[in-house]
Amino acid sequence: MLEVHRTYRAEIRNHSQVEDPLDRHGWSASKLWNVIRLRLIARET
Repeated sequence: MLEVHRTYRAEIRNHSQVEDPLDRHGWSASKLWNVIRLRLIARET
């Protein structure tokens, strides 16, 4: 099976307008990652 991975690069010019939404998404992604990681650890034991 062929897998394609693409990387997009962008530049944020209006950082003050996107700072809060990006921080919220980063926080949510961090919490989701922690839940998944802890469930995988619990499954191994």
